[in-house]
Amino acid sequence: WSPIVLDSELDDIVLESQAEVDDQVWHRGISMWIDSQDKIHVSYNERYSQRYITNKDGDWLMTWINDHTSDASTSLLIDSQDKIYISWYWYGYTRGWLYYVDNTNGSFSTSYKVDDMFYNMEYLDSALDSNYKVHSVYVNHDQTLSYATNTSGSWIKEVIDDRTNTAQTRKDPKYVSIAVDSNNYIHISYIDAFEVLNYITNKSWSWVREEINNTTLWLHNSIVIDSNDYVYIAYYDSTSDDLKYITNKSGSWIDTTIDSDWDVGYLVSMDIDSQDALHISYLDRTNDNIKYATNKWWSWIIWNVASQWWWWEWYTTSIALDSNNNPHIAYYYCDTSYNNSLNYVATAPIYETSGTYTSSIYDTGENIKFNNIEWIENIPEGTTIQIKVRTSNDSSMSSAADWSTCNIVSNGEDISLNSCVNDWDKYIQYQVYMSTWDISLTPSLDKVSITYN
Repeated sequence: WSPIVLDSELDDIVLESQAEVDDQVWHRGISMWIDSQDKIHVSYNERYSQRYITNKDGDWLMTWINDHTSDASTSLLIDSQDKIYISWYWYGYTRGWLYYVDNTNGSFSTSYKVDDMFYNMEYLDSALDSNYKVHSVYVNHDQTLSYATNTSGSWIKEVIDDRTNTAQTRKDPKYVSIAVDSNNYIHISYIDAFEVLNYITNKSWSWVREEINNTTLWLHNSIVIDSNDYVYIAYYDSTSDDLKYITNKSGSWIDTTIDSDWDVGYLVSMDIDSQDALHISYLDRTNDNIKYATNKWWSWIIWNVASQWWWWEWYTTSIALDSNNNPHIAYYYCDTSYNNSLNYVATAPIYETSGTYTSSIYDTGENIKFNNIEWIENIPEGTTIQIKVRTSNDSSMSSAADWSTCNIVSNGEDISLNSCVNDWDKYIQYQVYMSTWDISLTPSLDKVSITYN
């Protein structure tokens, strides 16, 4: 993991001197997507503008989407044609608005005001359906959970949860996340007015809400849908200070703890890969680290990705996967001098822990006597390569020994002494087993040579 700075202009905002005057300087959203060419696209907020940055032409190029105060949530989406769709919260000092823009006509020339949003309720997320229509969930001006879509060509809005917490005389839903399944039904997770994790969907044609965790949870969550339309929600459990996820894959909601090491799970963002493995970025508040977790190898594996000296609950991380299912993470960074920047980090390739390659069957052309096997390899520390070899007198290798009975050969060894090699056989084949203890490293085999007379 090696972070790079995408935008350092944020460092002119000194949080110490402005925190008591305008705490909106802390409210910064990030949304990242990766296009079909594995190029990075990020929508984000600076205190005075909505911005978009990409490396699609090689160098990082930043575009101002809107030059008004826009220091809160944003959502960026990309379709299969690599067209960009951006939604963002734009606030004034008494109220806010949900805005939207796309470049489907070649540029970000026309933006649309979708709805009024409640001041200081900068909770917004969007998803794209198979017809390239946008679906947004947000908190509107009367503090109700609302949904908007342009599926009909114009923006249609509706309230989907207006319950009031009478004990606190407020509605105030927060921390919303949205996903669209293969049938274009909508799935939303959020924290309701009672500070409980909720799930709501319209897959039965009307909105149906479930309270899926009755623990008091008042912070971040992220929802994804797998290839079978099962739901996964990663969230920060503010009672136990753990990162958890909950899924209905078994038919009922099952809760699992991913990381319970210190106070972890703030700023959670989740993506799902082509094999239905989960990838999550989040904050370790105790040790001030951005972390990454995945169950790609069945059990959960966790990395520290980058340091984060200062955080706030409105800071965000955003994770996205490239065509090889490798994770990329964007996040806001604040150093000990309160200098702020938008940072981006990507993994080195992540390798399987082991794998086997079996060569094609080589026809020597005649019955021969075998000599030595040699190969060129690169073996980083913690990785191994093991090679076996066998021969046969028939082209299907049906008379050859089973690989499990063959001994591992060493580089430069005379294979005529190997129990799976018979001189005067005509056909030969080798098998390579590779393994690594560190999935950021892999052994490599560049050349195999077998001599014979």
